[in-house]
Amino acid sequence: MRPARFAAFAAPVLAAAPEVTAAEPWDGRLFGLTITLTSGARLQVGITGALPPGVKHKDPDVPITGEPSAPIPWPALYDAEKMTTPEAVAGYLAAAITHAGNPEILSAAPYAPGQNPGFAVLFHNGSQAFVLIARTARTGQALGSDRLQSTF
Repeated sequence: MRPARFAAFAAPVLAAAPEVTAAEPWDGRLFGLTITLTSGARLQVGITGALPPGVKHKDPDVPITGEPSAPIPWPALYDAEKMTTPEAVAGYLAAAITHAGNPEILSAAPYAPGQNPGFAVLFHNGSQAFVLIARTARTGQALGSDRLQSTF
């Protein structure tokens, strides 16, 4: 699944997650989403991808299906003050993708601690989607230019 198709798939899936109120295309970014959490905090994620081995960009995007990814248990998203972190959000959004039951998705997992916060999705055809959290904003704040807060 290439980034354009993944972004179109992910928007309604993420918007339907229990702690998400909206997931819409990121204005001004070819493949990205602006996500609003139930706390009112917002974030923007960029989406990139990797083609399966041996496939070129000019080749068609051929879906290959298999057993859908097992749903990841919903991780805790908020602390006692209803604040979250980019790492917690990455785990939560990866879980949301696995709960969709899409037969093209082999797995989804957040990046390891110490890496840029986000998550990766592996598809049965060997392609991958990379979802990187680029900007965050607390309730009432504007999404700034390339600002990633440690808590929001």
